[in-house]
Amino acid sequence: MLSIKEKETLFTAFKKLGKEGFRENHYTLPILTKCGTPQLWKEFLMETDVNDFINQETALLQQAEFRSILFDTAKDTSAGRAQLINALISVNNTTKKKEGPVIIYSYVPLNKQQIKASNVEINDTDIFLKKEN
Repeated sequence: MLSIKEKETLFTAFKKLGKEGFRENHYTLPILTKCGTPQLWKEFLMETDVNDFINQETALLQQAEFRSILFDTAKDTSAGRAQLINALISVNNTTKKKEGPVIIYSYVPLNKQQIKASNVEINDTDIFLKKEN
């Protein structure tokens, strides 16, 4: 369990690294900051408030990078531009739940008994194609 003093020391050292600190792990942080041990850094990084801080900062950095790339690609006319933008949008899309109806469209052939039944209506047109006027 981290003491308050240890946590404050590690947090100060972590902030001094700037945005580069967000890519480091608990094994490299003691080397870069010259304080703590991998175990102390692991405990520090697992603290709820530290984890929330890292997630918030990472999201802000990601959004800024996305905007930078988006504006830089405006000069680019290559075919990969749309793919790059779509990939970045999907990375930043936090919506996990897909919304809207799910339609399962399939064909089930009728057996001989079903074909002869009086209540069967055979539709040989695609009901989902829009009719053109």
